[in-house]
Amino acid sequence: MRLSLARKATLLVIAASSNNVVADLSSIENMPLPAGAELQLVGIDIEQNGSRVSIAKFMSPDDLEQILGFYQGAWQAEGNQPGHVFEQVDEWSIIARLSDGINLALQLTPDGTGGTSGLVSALDVNDAGNYSIDPPAMPPGASVLSTTGTQDGPKRARTWMLRAPGRPSDAALFYRDRLARDNWKVMMDRSDSEPAIVLFSNSSGTLEVVATSDSEGTFVVVNQVDTGS
Repeated sequence: MRLSLARKATLLVIAASSNNVVADLSSIENMPLPAGAELQLVGIDIEQNGSRVSIAKFMSPDDLEQILGFYQGAWQAEGNQPGHVFEQVDEWSIIARLSDGINLALQLTPDGTGGTSGLVSALDVNDAGNYSIDPPAMPPGASVLSTTGTQDGPKRARTWMLRAPGRPSDAALFYRDRLARDNWKVMMDRSDSEPAIVLFSNSSGTLEVVATSDSEGTFVVVNQVDTGS
């Protein structure tokens, strides 16, 4: 079984509103799989750094070399277009294929038991970079490292990862004061802790800020969930 059928049915309903999502999901559903391999959908229509991507978890009892060999054979060149590209990044082996405007990539590593695990991502390259999630208010000197967004019906979640100067408490206090002025109610305030954490709520949903010190200053995660109510 390639996909969890119950979850697959749910995701197909969500995907019906976007042709791009249908293409992404179809590419994952129809990709060749070695015998015994399984895919579990992680998410579809995820906004990641300006692009939309669908992701599934890959699991196989075969070792990494067998899996790579399978896809090297399955993804053959078509005309002047290569069948696949391969890259090694630290412990990850990445093999990818571009076909019909969808970049399908497997990021694989040995699972420690003789098998292979990793992730499959499907990206519509024609729309890459066309989506944006406006950043939240940020402490002076802060910068956005990455953005991620998902939507499930009326519920929408957005996550920003930031780099800010100063201490974690500085970032937490910035958000505590700024969001209070924007009618957010402070539900929990641990701005003097490590990590510094502040939780907020208002009529639209919830927002949490987690700030942790690191070698480059402060790493901040801002996670906002709009309930759609």
